Amino acid sequence: MKKSFYFSAVIATFFFIIPSGFAQENPKNVIIMIGDGMGLPQLYAGMVANNNYLALERCTYVGFSKTYSANHFTTDSSAGGTAIACGIKTKNGMIGMSPD
Repeated sequence: MKKSFYFSAVIATFFFIIPSGFAQENPKNVIIMIGDGMGLPQLYAGMVANNNYLALERCTYVGFSKTYSANHFTTDSSAGGTAIACGIKTKNGMIGMSPD
């Protein structure tokens, strides 16, 4: 399967820098792009392979997070997706369930 470069966003927390004077309105939409297993080294490799440019650089706001599942330091896709959708950490291999 061909690998694509995506923005890494297994989200537990967002870190945004909001410019002063930015209107504090509720967003109409929020788009979360998940780069499964992707971190800064993969972003850098993508930039190097694409003449030092990624379309990701055009995004106004970007957030990164460091996560772990309820039973392991390395989070798998199911536990990461559950944390995003439900706001609760779970064990690797579980989807939409509490750790117990």
